[in-house]
Amino acid sequence: MKKSGVKDVGFAKKWFFGLLVFSIFTSLGSIATASTITITGKGYGGPYHAYKYAGEWIVSVEGISGVTDGTFRTFCLERTEFVDVNGVYNAAVNTMTDGGLSGPLDPLDPRTAWLYTQYLGKFSGYPGLVVDEDAKGVLLQEAIWALEGELLEDELTALLTDKDNKYYALATTIGSVWTDIGNVRVLNLTDVDGKHQDLLAMVTTRTLVPVPGAVWLLGSGLLGLAGIRMRSKKNRSITTKKKKMKGGAK
Repeated sequence: MKKSGVKDVGFAKKWFFGLLVFSIFTSLGSIATASTITITGKGYGGPYHAYKYAGEWIVSVEGISGVTDGTFRTFCLERTEFVDVNGVYNAAVNTMTDGGLSGPLDPLDPRTAWLYTQYLGKFSGYPGLVVDEDAKGVLLQEAIWALEGELLEDELTALLTDKDNKYYALATTIGSVWTDIGNVRVLNLTDVDGKHQDLLAMVTTRTLVPVPGAVWLLGSGLLGLAGIRMRSKKNRSITTKKKKMKGGAK
């Protein structure tokens, strides 16, 4: 005949495991279907060297953790990766770029974060730098690529001698006071074909990349199962001691 304590522990294990599996798949489903970004158009920008376009992108986001739903303007971080107007991509919030000339998992440069923050603030205090024409869009994009290690050597040399690029000059002087990236984050874009591009975005809190809900649930579940297992062992130990005490009694 089974003891009620052992039976209760077995039921608890099954119930907890079932709840854990259900929660993980629910969480994964919400992650996979919600975080999207649509490239709705181009802003100020134009051709850059051999590349067809450098400059602002107008995007619409939905369901991306920490990023307010809606439309905003942004810039690419990778010069050798591309997106399409009207393209819809999955997006993950990160503090690192993933690809391009600078290589995989390259931390966002704080000076880039400073420059993008000033851009969103209409370069308040810096007359003449508001991006309101194509030439300025190209210059700002060039500065971002330079800060992120995306320019070829001859292009970087040309930039360093180009007095017209005040964005790069500001970022490498005044912008150098930033030691972290503030509320600026990287959106890693992917679709069924794989990796596409990294874009800049502003988040509502300074919390770094959160642990996905499914991972948190898995960790909690493992701890819970460990707790149940320890309780089960403890119950068996107590039962064994009681049997020994009964067996030794006269």
